[in-house]
Amino acid sequence: MTQTPAVLTDLAGIREVLESLASTASEAESIDRIRQLEELKAACSALQAEETMVLQKRRVQAEAARGVPKARRGKGLAAEVGLARQASPNRGSQHLRLAEALAADLPHTRAALRQGRIREEHAQTVVKESV
Repeated sequence: MTQTPAVLTDLAGIREVLESLASTASEAESIDRIRQLEELKAACSALQAEETMVLQKRRVQAEAARGVPKARRGKGLAAEVGLARQASPNRGSQHLRLAEALAADLPHTRAALRQGRIREEHAQTVVKESV
């Protein structure tokens, strides 16, 4: 039996906390919660992009070690990213491009996304317009 890495246990715990949140007491609290959850979604998107880059680096290194030609390294990764994100392979390609751009060219956009100041859609637009 394999052990679940602590980080996965932590993420599952966060999801459980979110599932168990009680209803808010007022409209103002509802608005505040909606805003906080939106910022949390953005931070999760940034972390997904960072994890995508970790995956890409590991995959390319493993394939290089196995002697896979450079032009073929990472083939199919976008489809796997899409699958992991419960999206199409095409959407996986968009997520992979976003992750690459945030890591290589757009540190301020990455920071804004991680801090919840922009949404993933905004980051995608920045990538389309600038890279």
